[in-house]
Amino acid sequence: KAPDWGGPGSGAQAAAISSGSDGSTWVAVGDDAGGVRVMRTQTGEDWADVCTGQWHTDLVTDAAFSPHGGWLATASEDGSAALVELTADGCGSPRVLEPQAGALYSVAFARDGQALVTAALNATAQVWDLHGSLLAQLVGHKDRIYTAKFSPDGRWILTASRDGAIRIWPRPIRAATEPLESFLILAGDLGGVAYADFSPDGHTIGAAYWENAALLWRLWTEDTTPDRRLESIWGADRARLALIREAIRFKDENRLDQQ
Repeated sequence: KAPDWGGPGSGAQAAAISSGSDGSTWVAVGDDAGGVRVMRTQTGEDWADVCTGQWHTDLVTDAAFSPHGGWLATASEDGSAALVELTADGCGSPRVLEPQAGALYSVAFARDGQALVTAALNATAQVWDLHGSLLAQLVGHKDRIYTAKFSPDGRWILTASRDGAIRIWPRPIRAATEPLESFLILAGDLGGVAYADFSPDGHTIGAAYWENAALLWRLWTEDTTPDRRLESIWGADRARLALIREAIRFKDENRLDQQ
């Protein structure tokens, strides 16, 4: 049975679902007035409230559970994110994250559950730890960022922006004193990027564009064999890029360096 929202706002605007290690199912819903409600159920049981709170002062735009449970994060048009620890007995007090970057559009956890990323109106994304401390600012887009996601292996972050670009960033391990620079820019020339995410294996990125188009970007080569020659030229990470591998293969097969 689906849970009834019944929150303080007039409509549910964001939702997330997660499965607990004990077989329970958790659902979080955020409304257009900034309210958040968390519910859980066991198989065959009715939904029970875990907590309800006014975590924001404006519309809740996104919600995400940490991959292994235990945490919930929400993002809002009021410019804040809330990070809350969850237990079977209820929710902890929200840790308020305030990037000072305008409205927030998305929030996502890394697969290891030890970091999260928010995407903001002022063309920046922010990486946080579970203490609510800012690890890094991702700066380089020219317009608002609609989506930010971690790669499945946890090493990379993508950001998708209204400026039409997807940028790939290295995940910061510790707090950075300066804004991070992007590792790679993918430009489709199809208008703004409304949404993007990694494939489950992390090799490909799917992106939805304003001009009624979707693209699959082949990011990493499926060949995991290290190429020491390419690594000496491009570095270990860039030598794994599908574009580099395909360009070199095309050159070698057509003997372009001999013409």
